[in-house]
Amino acid sequence: MIYLQLIKEFFLIGAFSFGGGYACLPFIQKIVIDKYNWMTAFDFTNVITISQITPGPIGINIATFLDMQLGGLIGAICTTISYVFPSSIIIIILAKLYFKYRNLCTMQCILDCMKPAVVALIGSSTVTLLCNAFWNNEKIILNETNFIAVSISIICFIIMKIIKIDPIKIILLSGFLGFILYKII
Repeated sequence: MIYLQLIKEFFLIGAFSFGGGYACLPFIQKIVIDKYNWMTAFDFTNVITISQITPGPIGINIATFLDMQLGGLIGAICTTISYVFPSSIIIIILAKLYFKYRNLCTMQCILDCMKPAVVALIGSSTVTLLCNAFWNNEKIILNETNFIAVSISIICFIIMKIIKIDPIKIILLSGFLGFILYKII
């Protein structure tokens, strides 16, 4: 039964999560945490972290990793295929339409109107990740702030934006900083 639920839910996520891998996070979160209680928000944040540091698109990595835990190898294979299939068909259709009608004003208006929605989806995921990383909760509780996580995040952000170090080195640096800081404090 769980295989059918995984296939159905991830097919729908693949069909309706426009905006890239991060835009799918609110959909996946709603299903695995809110709808089925397959995992906690804290565990989901860990899955996102693992999916982010592994090669490949984050949405596919999350789908595969989650379903390996929930449905084993068969679940992971079925879910990954059901997640990728609708978006593959949609992108083929959209690519044909885009290249045919890209110069039309209507096409540009549609794309311009979709951009804010994509930003909102990514922003929603960002807030959830921040709350889980800094407060181990979905709420901001100042006296429960994880200042080590906040410090690592600020250091990595500054290094990435000012010094322009590539993301792989940032991930390795954050792991090293976390290991050192959590062992000391």
